Amino acid sequence: MIKKRLPIAALIILMAYCNGAQSQSDSIKRKKTEYDRSETLMSWNFGGVEFMAPSSLKHGYHVKNQFLSGPTLDLFGGIVKMSVLSGYYTRSDTFPGKEINVKTNRFGMSFNFPLPIIRSAKFNIVPHFGLGVFTQTGSDPFMKTEGDGGVFGFNVNPGLSLIMGPVKASACVYFEGGYSEKASINRGLHYYPSFSIALSPQVFLFNPEVFSHTGMKHWIEDFNSYSITRRENFSIGYDKVTTTTYTSWSEMSAVKTATIKDVRPFFFIGPRIQTSFRRINQSAIIPTYGFNMGFRSGTFYVNGFYDKGQIYFREPFKRNENSGVENKVEARLQRMDGYLTGARRVGAEIGLDLVTYFIKEGFDDQASFINKTSYYGFILKVGYSQQSHTGISFFADSGSTYLNDFIVKNNAAGSFYGYKYRGDVRTAPSIMNNVNIGFVASVGAFAINYDYYMNKSLKVLSHSEVSICYHYPISRLFKAINVYAKTHRKVK
Repeated sequence: MIKKRLPIAALIILMAYCNGAQSQSDSIKRKKTEYDRSETLMSWNFGGVEFMAPSSLKHGYHVKNQFLSGPTLDLFGGIVKMSVLSGYYTRSDTFPGKEINVKTNRFGMSFNFPLPIIRSAKFNIVPHFGLGVFTQTGSDPFMKTEGDGGVFGFNVNPGLSLIMGPVKASACVYFEGGYSEKASINRGLHYYPSFSIALSPQVFLFNPEVFSHTGMKHWIEDFNSYSITRRENFSIGYDKVTTTTYTSWSEMSAVKTATIKDVRPFFFIGPRIQTSFRRINQSAIIPTYGFNMGFRSGTFYVNGFYDKGQIYFREPFKRNENSGVENKVEARLQRMDGYLTGARRVGAEIGLDLVTYFIKEGFDDQASFINKTSYYGFILKVGYSQQSHTGISFFADSGSTYLNDFIVKNNAAGSFYGYKYRGDVRTAPSIMNNVNIGFVASVGAFAINYDYYMNKSLKVLSHSEVSICYHYPISRLFKAINVYAKTHRKVK
């Protein structure tokens, strides 16, 4: 297992080495300048994974597998922090003697005040204090609620970060207060500790330059739509109703200027891991890992990927998690989802970057935008992949037995669950094909992916995934190594 992980570990080490190499070569070429705190903060952008450990929950629940997890993004030295975390709350149940699992989703955003201790951008210890907002779902299915059983409120979050080149490790405590519904598992007043690990988007390698274009642009304003309904009475005993819809708009034209933070076309390669938001079992902290390799130019995006590990499969019916209604029957249905074990997946995808697309949209002359590639990207994509697996693992200890009982009782014509039956995962072939749709949100080398993988032959295998990856520019990587080697020889 250790040997299989060495290529990814070596790639991460090479990234860190290259970051230090470029930094050292830059310091050799220029004289030492005065430390600029604001410039340092602006250069500290990081993306990674956050882990949170809620405690003192209501109605006898506790966090399954110790913590929630999900992607996080720190901008401007952590001044702005956003995170999306997921996991499960659980408690024991007397009938049928098993446990109740309730999914929880959390979104948080905070504004922080970092206080760097060391006068260095590459290595620093940074205490910080933040103010933020959050919302989190999770309601006891045995209690009635008018909403989704969630909690919404505000927090203060003191913490400490350690920055070591391209890596940032942070720990903080969220002291939170807000409105909590009666059925909510989360308390209105609470405090939760968290830890995050993140990587830099490597802005120094991309060296973004502001590109500006001035020209004639056309756009539409004051779009309006309304309908008029007319009823006509006829003597023969029926009415005729006619509805006519009218639309209007204003076509505008003017000389406009558009700018883009251009990083120029680049090939990339980097590691890729899935951050699990279905942490039912302990081994699902990182269900799959692998690498991706692709190319970005203007609005065009192409990427190939390889994943291995465990691939999620759904239950044979749609469970009403966080539905906001009393749901005792489904709450006591034991889990029939799990993972395809020993799984491998290889595929390719193409996409369209909406940031670049909308910046140039409407200009008469778009030729100057060709190959202008945005440092910030939001890419809609579609892909195709082939996956294989060697086994099946259910979350519940007797998941296969529960599935047999479910099929016998509910997979009949006219039954509620039979109508929405997704199939038996045990009939899945060892090799199958998928189509995936989704989007990529990227800042430099760091990217967050959302994908929905669709399996046409067996719907139980269709599922969504969130993953983080690195788009490391290959040619600029070797260029940085070459520059470092040359400057190092000159110094000697």
